[in-house]
Amino acid sequence: MKKIYSILFYLGFNLLILPLSLQAQTPFPRFWYQANLNASSVLNNFNGTHCFRSDSSVHFDRLPAYQPLLTAFVVYRTDDNLAERGIWQLRFANDSVFGLTTRRIVFPDNSIPYSQTNRLKRVLHSIKYHFKDPIEEGATLTLGYSDSLHYNGLVSEYLLFDTVLSGINYSKWQSYLGIKYGITLKRTNYYNSNGEVVWNYDRYPHLSHRIIGLGYDTVTGLNQRQAITEDSLLEIGYTSSRYQTPEHGSALVFGTDSAGFAARQSLYLKDGTTLSCYGTGCVQRRNYSREMFKTDLIVDGSRWDEDLEQLMLIIDRSGNGDFSPENIDFYAPASVDTLGRIYYTDILWDTDNNGVDIYCFGKITDTNTVIALRTKSAKMDNTETETNNDTGMDNGSKMTYSVYPNPNNGVFYLEIIDAGVPLKINIYSPDGKSVYQNQKTESGFTLPLHLPIKGDYLLEISGTEIRESIKIVVQ
Repeated sequence: MKKIYSILFYLGFNLLILPLSLQAQTPFPRFWYQANLNASSVLNNFNGTHCFRSDSSVHFDRLPAYQPLLTAFVVYRTDDNLAERGIWQLRFANDSVFGLTTRRIVFPDNSIPYSQTNRLKRVLHSIKYHFKDPIEEGATLTLGYSDSLHYNGLVSEYLLFDTVLSGINYSKWQSYLGIKYGITLKRTNYYNSNGEVVWNYDRYPHLSHRIIGLGYDTVTGLNQRQAITEDSLLEIGYTSSRYQTPEHGSALVFGTDSAGFAARQSLYLKDGTTLSCYGTGCVQRRNYSREMFKTDLIVDGSRWDEDLEQLMLIIDRSGNGDFSPENIDFYAPASVDTLGRIYYTDILWDTDNNGVDIYCFGKITDTNTVIALRTKSAKMDNTETETNNDTGMDNGSKMTYSVYPNPNNGVFYLEIIDAGVPLKINIYSPDGKSVYQNQKTESGFTLPLHLPIKGDYLLEISGTEIRESIKIVVQ
């Protein structure tokens, strides 16, 4: 059965009210169909989650008159790998057509093949065309049109402009769709609607694979809170308790190496330490206030022949990828599920405010190495007492902590004064496994602790803009 929609406004279905200055900067579509507008806002713009299944055609009648210059974008995924299927079609008053199939671009007087097979992954396709004459009012747009067979698959978004987009204006809309649906654009930078680079391909071409991102843009309507790569290798999302609406043009974009963290390699640190690690990734930040946003990250470690609970997320804050000890932070897994997916939580990116982090997944089993990398110092006294003013973040915290006695016989105490925020307390064994977890909401407390097995342990205190580590020696 055909579904009929009457288009009574120029902006299609998005109905965004934009400042005139922003509309002037970025060309806006004359027609815009978004499948996610009728979906719940809980999973805003979660890649290809929101779409309509086109087992029959969806028609939009009585389109307004158009200039003879057109640019069209469509995001789709077909479920048919055999027969050619029609994706969208404009039919004009004289019955001539312009549109796209899974294999051809259809023009009023001919068609041009662009593929011999159907691509079964998510596809972002764009067409630019200059007609001889203006397009009269009354054309019909059909998504999932019937050329010979109805389209069999999913359609997520369609945009039609009455101009030929080029340069930065074309890249803005292409980038929006690429980030929203987790479709990696080839050999190009990504831009927000301000024209600012949010992914710098020119600097990191070797890490520009499986690009996904979080972002907020009032012009395009992007409100990406979660994202997952097409192959489900990497999933990212805001830590739900920390989410606040970011400023316009914000983006946090992730890319991987070409092998997708498959290659095992040795990471040689400048202090002589050698770590066994997997892959390399990159995170680029634009406009986000790093104090506002923590993220959770899930990586598929099922291919790695390791004890997954020992694989740390290791971050080089410099963005250079040399992993100098003074630039390294790392996060231990919060959990590992039965499918081999490793969960890291409460991650702060770009803490040095340079816009870029490089990361990998490495096995760190020696507690001394953990301490050296985390604290950038080997100073360990019998009683650890510090003021939290050297975390790399100016948060105004006056928290102090003490661990005593240290070394000890397995019984010791953690004392916190003036924390000001809820804290998580974690202890890691010499082989990197979590042996103790606790959460405290009091500003000050003394916590008795017990470790029955001898060895060097890592005590970690973390909270909003607080991250401290202490080496515990049980004799």
